[in-house]
Amino acid sequence: GRAACGGALPAFKAVWVPLCDPPALARLEPELVKPPVPATATIRGAGALVSAAGSLWMAMPAAGVLARIDPDTQRVVAEIAVAGGVTEVVVAGESLWVAGAAQATVTRV
Repeated sequence: GRAACGGALPAFKAVWVPLCDPPALARLEPELVKPPVPATATIRGAGALVSAAGSLWMAMPAAGVLARIDPDTQRVVAEIAVAGGVTEVVVAGESLWVAGAAQATVTRV
């Protein structure tokens, strides 16, 4: 099977798991007993994942972006370039904070 490259996130009546090689996002629906299926057709990397402002937000370290994913269509609807290569994403209040390890940066999105 495919390996997870980030922690599972319960949100939007499902459990979301970032997958590596090739990068994808799996959506597991707890009430359905079936194997997870990669939900997102095209993503440029997979990493830390959070839920905020009605969307999923996934770090894509290799691409240097934070992706906004619509949980209904399961598609990337926006990508935000982040200096230093995004490695972690945190929700605090009404803001997203992104940490970049390559250049030791913290950015408010």
